[in-house]
Parts: sequence; structure tokens; C-alpha cells
Amino acid sequence: MKNYIPFIILSLLFCCQKQQDIPELVKKAFETKFSEAKHLKWTYENGIWEVSFYKNSQKYSSTFDEQGRWLETEHDINKNNLPLIILENLQTSYEKYEVDDVAFVESNEREFYEIELEFEGKDIEVLYNKEGHVVKEYINEIED
Repeated sequence: MKNYIPFIILSLLFCCQKQQDIPELVKKAFETKFSEAKHLKWTYENGIWEVSFYKNSQKYSSTFDEQGRWLETEHDINKNNLPLIILENLQTSYEKYEVDDVAFVESNEREFYEIELEFEGKDIEVLYNKEGHVVKEYINEIED
């Protein structure tokens, strides 16, 4: 047990240090946009700050650049809460696929639904705009 104490202390210091490294512009931008957010977890990669948090018992993820500009926010939604036109399109265009995940994504430029589908070793990610039109489709083969 004594051998683990230095590791635990260093891990805690590293976590706390990471929180302190978040630029003030980013923290202020986040607090302004999501004042009611709870249970924040920050990560940083390639000039982008991402924060996972809860708002009204719903898990969200939001990204900001280093100058504190909000880039986008997404949160999972229930498949049954999709607009009817999208549900109908999924039934006709992707009838054999199973819905794995559904998220609503918003940014300054656009809002869309991100739907992950799977069938027989093939993953498809389909982006629908709010009017129910396919904006983009990504196909990935699943490796065993």
C-alpha cells in the first residue's frame, strides 16, 4: 500500500494541475454559456478544449478553442425523440441497420442529428439536418 501512495499523490496533483491549465478565456466562455453545468471534466487536444458536463441530468460535451470561442455542443438523445421525417428515412434507407447512438449537435453554423448505425460488421454514421435531409454519411468497416 505504501508503494501506491506516491503514485496516488502524483495522479491527484496532475489532475489538479490540468484543471489549472485551462485558459481563463475558455473557462469564462464556458461559464457564460453553461452556468448551470455540473460535474465538469476537461480535456485538451490539438488546440481544442473539450468539456464533458451534466445539465438538467443530461450529459453534454462542448468544445472551445484556445481563445474561448465556442465551437460546438452535443448531447445524446433517445431515438424516439428524432423528428418523424428522420425516423421514416432510417426505416426506408437503413432498414437492416440497428441504431447504436443518436446525438444532437449544435454550433454557430449548423444544427444536426448524428446517428450511428451498425449491420454485419459495417458502421455507418449519418448526419441529418433539422429538416430531415442527409447531410453526410460515413461508412466504416469494423475490424474483428
